[in-house]
Amino acid sequence: MGLLAAVGWLHGRIYARTAVAKLERVAVLGAAVAFGTHLAIIVVVKQSHGALDLDWFSTSYLSALYTPFSFLLFFEVLMLVRALPESFSRSVAMQYEVVALIVLRRIFKDIAHLDGVAHIELGNPVVWGVAADMVGCLVLFILARWFASNVPRHGEAVEPPLRRFVALKQVLSLALGVLVVALAAVHLARWGVEMKHLAAGSRQVMNDVDALFYKDFFGLLVLVDVLLLLLSFGLTHDAALVFRNAAFIASTVIVRLAFAAPQLQSVVMLVFAVSFGVAVQRGMTWFRTDSG
Repeated sequence: MGLLAAVGWLHGRIYARTAVAKLERVAVLGAAVAFGTHLAIIVVVKQSHGALDLDWFSTSYLSALYTPFSFLLFFEVLMLVRALPESFSRSVAMQYEVVALIVLRRIFKDIAHLDGVAHIELGNPVVWGVAADMVGCLVLFILARWFASNVPRHGEAVEPPLRRFVALKQVLSLALGVLVVALAAVHLARWGVEMKHLAAGSRQVMNDVDALFYKDFFGLLVLVDVLLLLLSFGLTHDAALVFRNAAFIASTVIVRLAFAAPQLQSVVMLVFAVSFGVAVQRGMTWFRTDSG
């Protein structure tokens, strides 16, 4: 078995439909177990009547909605990694859908802060944060679906269908998959350490582990996209295609920066990044149609 065939076989085995179906069931089971565990912890803390001094822990039952969604979102991230060997546009479409889901999940976390508040005032920054995320995730979802609806299902004829190029993309997909799982394990371990310090009272504030994870993940995605751009540049001299792929990378860079920004600014940056990608795609469609 040649190297290219071995890479294709390995990628096909890991990301086969049966393997993906099993992974999906594991994600759903993990989400259910995590949801039940989170609810159980909330019940225990509530029943302690102050015996457990956990001011940093939200006792709102709504906060438990955030936990299972994290498992399902991580599954979508792995599906994004799986789509990398396909067309560049298709992987970008999945990237935008993941961004919309990240903002949607953040709503559950913010709403938990409003639960139990006697008077919800418009001047409360949490209210504005929830409103911004709700509007932002709706706009992002519409843009992501619009982008995806214009991606050819059969692939893009402008991308050279060379076996070596496909194999290289499969290698990058496999490598990124390993890095993503390792990155998630590292951040989960750090989260456990922080929880231990919070429970011991040696720490009062907990870092947003999700913001750190997705910031690092999209940083890795930028590096992979740049490598794909360099590899494809040696196979095509289409300036418009190079411009499109570079613009998509710029969009991913803005997404990565958005996760380090304050909430309202983050939503604006994410909407701008996805809008830029959609505008580039529509411009390419118009250019191809007009020139044809």
